[in-house]
Amino acid sequence: MKYKNVPFNMTLAKHIGKGSVYGRVRLVDSAGAAFGYAKYVDYDSKIDKYLFQVSAAADNTVFGTEEFDINGKYCFPDGQVYSLIIEIPVEDSYDDDAIINSLADSFVVQEKDPHYHKCKIEPIDYILANNLDFCEGNIVKYITRYKDKGGKDDLRKIKVYVDYLIDKLTKESNDTTSD
Repeated sequence: MKYKNVPFNMTLAKHIGKGSVYGRVRLVDSAGAAFGYAKYVDYDSKIDKYLFQVSAAADNTVFGTEEFDINGKYCFPDGQVYSLIIEIPVEDSYDDDAIINSLADSFVVQEKDPHYHKCKIEPIDYILANNLDFCEGNIVKYITRYKDKGGKDDLRKIKVYVDYLIDKLTKESNDTTSD
């Protein structure tokens, strides 16, 4: 299989291998030489670092869990800097840079929203894991961020979505009782 590098962003790196995004996160040294693979584990809000399990490229021996910054950088105690890179599988017939880069770009919007970084579970992960519909997903999104971003406006948006769901349920219950 052929792989193509895409621009690094932490949100995309976190979703690699979760079923919605196929690819791999590689660990490279400052010269760009492959060192191993990395898999997202968790975010540690106390130190503002992203934890990745690092394994050897040759035999997948796990070295341990290392702390990376938002840009995917890790500095060993000896000063050597390692970086995470993202590789997406491509077929020869599907080697269009614009399409590949649009996949990475689709994850950048949330990456820039710092009000989600302190969450133990990001709203998008919770929404997808629980198969929430559009209205339910927006309720989760707005309730998660209202203190740090939208304030009263986000709470008003939640009310609109809740009212819509109540109206929908009321209509559905009226439809079943009228049969």
